[in-house]
Amino acid sequence: MKNIIVALLFISTLNVVAQKKGEEKNLTPAQKAERVVGEISERTYLSTDRKDSLTEIYVSYYQNLQTYKANANEKLAKAIEQTKETKVKNLLNAEQYQAYKDFMAEEQAKKAKQEEKKQTPGMNSPNNGNRSANRW
Repeated sequence: MKNIIVALLFISTLNVVAQKKGEEKNLTPAQKAERVVGEISERTYLSTDRKDSLTEIYVSYYQNLQTYKANANEKLAKAIEQTKETKVKNLLNAEQYQAYKDFMAEEQAKKAKQEEKKQTPGMNSPNNGNRSANRW
């Protein structure tokens, strides 16, 4: 009975995580920009003007990124990223830019960890993905 309850809790947790990932993919460029700018502004003070400018930079970035994804052009993606970084660096002061870089490094680490989990399914289980060892 305990095993059934644990299994149901695990499945429901996976469902919630999957829903959040799906919601993240369905955000508009403006919604993504608001999320990122909101998180950056929690780490450092940004005036309303700077917040608005940073939001504009990120809306443009995410719109351009959609074009990149449609064309699968690696050179275009790098150019889009460089343009965004240059605009952000020119907008923020040194302290704000450092907080921004710290935030971006943390986000990159999270993405890398998620990609690692995607590439090694079942490796966290005690039997390293050997399904025949499950004895439920």
